[in-house]
Parts: sequence; structure tokens; C-alpha cells
Amino acid sequence: MIVNRVFLACVLSAATGLAGVFPASLIDSLKLTPVQVQSIVDLNNAFTAAQAPAGKQVTDLQAAIADLVKQTPRDAVAIGSAYARIEMLRRAFTAQKAKLQADIAAVLTADQAKLVNGLVDAARLREIVFDADVFGLVDVPASAITVPTGAYRIGNFVSTIGYQSPNFVRPVDIALVNYLQLTEAQIAVIENAYATYSAYADRQDLRIQELRNDITALTAAPDLDAAKLGAEYVAIAEIQDDESAQAKQLATTVRGVLTPDQQPRLLTLDDAAARLPALADGICNNVVVLPADVPDVASGYYWFNVPAFAGNFASFLLGPVPSCAPATDVPAS
Repeated sequence: MIVNRVFLACVLSAATGLAGVFPASLIDSLKLTPVQVQSIVDLNNAFTAAQAPAGKQVTDLQAAIADLVKQTPRDAVAIGSAYARIEMLRRAFTAQKAKLQADIAAVLTADQAKLVNGLVDAARLREIVFDADVFGLVDVPASAITVPTGAYRIGNFVSTIGYQSPNFVRPVDIALVNYLQLTEAQIAVIENAYATYSAYADRQDLRIQELRNDITALTAAPDLDAAKLGAEYVAIAEIQDDESAQAKQLATTVRGVLTPDQQPRLLTLDDAAARLPALADGICNNVVVLPADVPDVASGYYWFNVPAFAGNFASFLLGPVPSCAPATDVPAS
């Protein structure tokens, strides 16, 4: 039985220390009043507190399963019973979370509900937006990168979300091709421009790594040479500035191949990209509820240290789970 990842993330969040102030992106996007923000935070805090006992039960059951699997012979009934208890907790959690989301929805006005629907529309375009971002067609805010679906170069640094090997020629995804109705000639220009930029950026990345190695050696020396250290850091900053300039040039090139008829769809992707931070915050704070046909990916991932199950099988089953948790406080007045 594969336990729902979002369920585990939520019921265990009380023990992770994940907390924060209600995000400004969501306040601005939905035009929330201070009273509404307070109500949403209070509802989420009450829900989180109510789930704490379930979180402890899940942790205890995971530990019990790990112990049962180590026994010889293995007791299939006991193992199955433990997983069944986790499933019952998950079902209860799902029902309670649905009520929470309904209560939060009731806090919003009709106009704000329409704005929430706009965030859901952005979610439907999310994967297309991410692919467009890779090729410089749109600019996805760094705070909106939620899953390791590719190598995204944001601003003037290489994202740690992913890495593409040198000379890798990435094809434009078919969903993006269809959405923008790109011609073969346009696809060729976009892919070639990206390949040129990617090869350049790979060389720059290697140079930055060399400089960082030099910095490591310099800082390990008994006598620190401030001038040399400064020169290394300046060199890195200059490379990053040049990468940023080249990224902007890539965006100018690839956006320039689109026709006037394609521009409105590109603007729609721009708008969706700008909404992604608010979308992620909305999901985490239970303000945005995505339909079943839209992947529910919250903002950020981390790995739970679940008990070993036949080696790392439990970790393999559970995989990465969303690390976001609802805000526990309101912004300062």
C-alpha cells in the first residue's frame, strides 16, 4: 500500500518546524483583507493542531512496520494491519481537510473565488510554462520552481533543480509546440538558440566551479590573501552578470520568432508564470484546491527519514513529499 504523500506531509508537519508568516504573494493576488488572512491562519492552525496525534500514530506505525519486516518469519497479517491503520488515518485526514478547505473558501468573497479560479487556470498551464521557461520564452519566478522537472536557469545563476550534460540538445516539448502552434522553422530556431546558450552556460558553470575550488584552497591556507580572495569572488560575479545578459539575449531571440497571432498565447503563459508563486502559496495554505485532473504539487520537496523497509523500500515507496506547511502567523501591521 502506497501511503498518500500529501497526507504524510501534512500530518507530520507539526513535528518538522515548518512555519512562517502568511505569504504576501497570496494576499496581493487575491486582495485579501487582514481579517480574512487572520481567519485563514486560525483555521489552518486549528487543523494542524488537530492532526498532531495522527502524525504521531503514523510515525509509530512506520516504526512498527520496520520492526515487523526484520522479524523471521514475517507476520503478513500484522504488517497489513499496520498499513490498514495508516490508510484509515489517511481517509479521516482527507475528510477533515476537505472540510477545512470548504471553511476557508467560505472566508472569500465571490470576486476572490474568481481570482482563485485564475490560479487554478495557471496550474493547468504549469508544465507548459516550465518548458517555455527552459527555452527563455517566459521567465518563471525562482520561488515558483516546485519540482525537479528539468534544468531551469533563473536570473543570473544555474538552478540546482537539475543539470543537463554538456552538448545536450533539448527538444521543445510537444505540449508547448501545440499550445503556441509553433512551425518547424520556429522550433529549429528556438532549439538552436537554446543549444548555443546551454553550451555557453555549461562552460561558464565549469569556470565558476574552478573558481570555487580556488576559493576553497585560499580559505584553507594559514595566511588568508584578501586580494586574491576578492579577485576570485569578483570573477564569479562577472561570469554571473554575463550569464544573465546572455539569458536575456536568448529570451529576445526566441520570443522574436513568434508571430503576432502567437503573441496572445505567449502573454497567457507570461501571466501564468507570474501567478505560480501565489498558486504554490495558495495550495500550501489550503486556499487553492486543484481539480483531480491537475497535479497537486506544493511548493518544495524534502525527504522524510522514514524507517527502513527491506532496505530503503519504504523511502522508495513514499518518495519525496511536499514540504510546504500553512503559515502560522499573520504579517506585521
